[in-house]
Amino acid sequence: MLPSLASLEQFEARIAGGVSSADEDRAQAALDDASSLIRQEAGLTWATEDDLSVGLYDLDADLPDVIVTITIAVAKRAYLVSDEVQGETLGDYQWRAPSSSGLYLTKAEKKLIRQVAGKTGLWTQATTRMETTLDVPTVYIDVEPEGEPIPWDVKEPS
Repeated sequence: MLPSLASLEQFEARIAGGVSSADEDRAQAALDDASSLIRQEAGLTWATEDDLSVGLYDLDADLPDVIVTITIAVAKRAYLVSDEVQGETLGDYQWRAPSSSGLYLTKAEKKLIRQVAGKTGLWTQATTRMETTLDVPTVYIDVEPEGEPIPWDVKEPS
């Protein structure tokens, strides 16, 4: 299995009160799940093979800091919103957990991941032009309200 994109120590530093030893496995699972989600979105692993014989991997030295930050944010959402806690009420104060309290990436996180991965949505589309040996005149399309007619080549089906 690929290593998490953030360490348990980095995660614990961002949790008020830290992570208890009883919850370390759950926190690590949240980090692993968040890492898988981020890798899927990016199309990158950010890992190098350390020992091929046993399938061990190390994180790339050039892992972007923003990926670590996003990994922790995603894992933190999943870790802090337990399936058992749906809300609380104290006097006039009331709080409810969001209904989509699972593992997810926000639009902003997806955008950052795509930027880091070099997937900004711009690509090149190759095109080919069909050449014809038919003697077909060029048709001109009128432009409304005023303007030069636009040339339009008419191709006969072959």
